[in-house]
Amino acid sequence: MSTSTSKEEPKRLTPTKATIRQLFALSGNLCAFPDCVHLLIDADGEFIAQVAHIEGAEEGGERFNPKMTNEQRRHPENLVLLCYKHHKKTNDVEAWTVERMRKMKADHEQRFQNPEKAILEGLKDWTQSDELIPPKNLDAMHKQSDSPYLNSDNQDEKKVYLSEVQKYLETYKNVPHDTRIFLGAVVERMLTVEDNGLMKIGIHKTTIPAEDLRTALNMSRAKLRRSYEALERYGLGGLDEGFDGEHFISIRHVYVAPFWIEVAQYCKAVGQHFRTYYMDLNFSGLDA
Repeated sequence: MSTSTSKEEPKRLTPTKATIRQLFALSGNLCAFPDCVHLLIDADGEFIAQVAHIEGAEEGGERFNPKMTNEQRRHPENLVLLCYKHHKKTNDVEAWTVERMRKMKADHEQRFQNPEKAILEGLKDWTQSDELIPPKNLDAMHKQSDSPYLNSDNQDEKKVYLSEVQKYLETYKNVPHDTRIFLGAVVERMLTVEDNGLMKIGIHKTTIPAEDLRTALNMSRAKLRRSYEALERYGLGGLDEGFDGEHFISIRHVYVAPFWIEVAQYCKAVGQHFRTYYMDLNFSGLDA
């Protein structure tokens, strides 16, 4: 992009709708970071990515160029769509120079210039590109949790629990992204209604009324059925029926502990993103 010395005050301008459409059309609905398979729009139609500037939007921003105009800074050539994780990673301006950012954008968009190639790109097992970073000790989560399994003084018990979590996650990394997204939404809804008594933590699973979940997530009954059947298929949970005929969506525990509930509560307590765990598979934040 050509630049000329600008006398206007640097100001962050919101990208136009036309710009967003252009960026998305060339994105393949994937983060532009090399080998990243995180979606830009999830199965529920929610935009879950971020618009990153190659040359910063305002003074103090990464790779800020004072010679650019505000309009040039929000031009499609200066913008790229990234997931949260890789937007943060590219804030390292020494590693991610302007030239490297532009090459990343160009390489990614070139993949989807050809519609036939874009279709073929979609016909692959995206879970095989995911990197699992398992927890090594769970000590950070131990300190925040009231769970007897996490706060036990029995070190052998903690080691067994950690081992069971690690084995569980080795299987979980093969779960399709849409199913992970549904699991995350179920767990987040469970925490939302925890004080209402709608979330029930049992010995082997945690449940929530199916109708509450369906209406909260604005899902059709058919879509809800497909989603809980996927949970059952991968051993993550499923549909239960109560004594009075009411149906519940369940999330199964790991070693009789409500692992996903514990992770979500930990994220809420320390200000982390739950998505980092159930989608990005980076569990290092649970360690001391």
